[in-house]
Amino acid sequence: MVTIASKLCRLRGLPTQPASTIIYIGLTLPFIRSTNKKRWNFRKANWDEFTAAAEKSIPLIPRHDVPVEEAYSRFNRALLKAAQTAVPRGCSAIYIPCIDEELKHCWRSTKHPATQTLPTN
Repeated sequence: MVTIASKLCRLRGLPTQPASTIIYIGLTLPFIRSTNKKRWNFRKANWDEFTAAAEKSIPLIPRHDVPVEEAYSRFNRALLKAAQTAVPRGCSAIYIPCIDEELKHCWRSTKHPATQTLPTN
């Protein structure tokens, strides 16, 4: 990718390092910060493991000897336990609209004060 800064550097005989020049054009991208509340990551879930754990524990819930509320509570706990083993949880990273891997790399290499706040994944 050829930038205006690298073209100017070549014309003047200077080293062409895109990270050596930062041009601020007045546009700022908002950092969208989320809470540190853990969320389920269903995209990375192991659904076969979840199904096996749920199918193993749900038939053990008595249907006739306990009140409906107790059976429902046990069913919920069985599903939660299966989800805890098969569905990873984590906090959302800081989200910056319109940024891709190449821009993240350029941003980090410029020694910008906010470099530490970019997502690492």
